[in-house]
Amino acid sequence: MKTRLLEMCLQYGITIKQAAQIAGCAPRTYRLYELDQHAIKMRPLIRLALYYHTSTDYLVFLTDSKTPHWDNVSETACFASANGTQMAR
Repeated sequence: MKTRLLEMCLQYGITIKQAAQIAGCAPRTYRLYELDQHAIKMRPLIRLALYYHTSTDYLVFLTDSKTPHWDNVSETACFASANGTQMAR
């Protein structure tokens, strides 16, 4: 799946190692995502979208709008979900 991951790394000035830490994967895995040699899983995609303040749709070329559409979802809840943690109610 083609992504904008390399473009975003360059725009934010972060290394592959840093991007991999944000995504929660190994640098080699992240690089495979960038090169479109491995399909990115949902959890790393969400974590990266939150870090870059954009939507997952933008990262995978489903839209050209960088603006996320967070209608009724809090960023904290999304981040907790991306990290596999439970939110206190």
